[in-house]
Amino acid sequence: MPPKVVLRDEGDQSLRSAAWHAQSVSESLSGLRSSAGGLSSAEAEARLAAHGPNRLTPVKPRSTLLRLVAQFQNVLIYVLLAAAPSRRRLATGSTAA
Repeated sequence: MPPKVVLRDEGDQSLRSAAWHAQSVSESLSGLRSSAGGLSSAEAEARLAAHGPNRLTPVKPRSTLLRLVAQFQNVLIYVLLAAAPSRRRLATGSTAA
């Protein structure tokens, strides 16, 4: 399962609804209140103080049992499990020459 991404902005809803792929570089930089050279040290410290470090929240790993059960959510697994006994029967009966 892909990680969930939560976008946080400072109340500027136009950033969320903007088509980022269609914006020019200058529009993107002005929307992010940045520049081509990056943030100044003072601005970086201010954003760090306001929003905290840029870290993902650790996800609790699933147990081995849950990972095993999740394997059976695919229809192909049932097809393979159904084919296994017939494959064994065919393999033992076809060895005679």
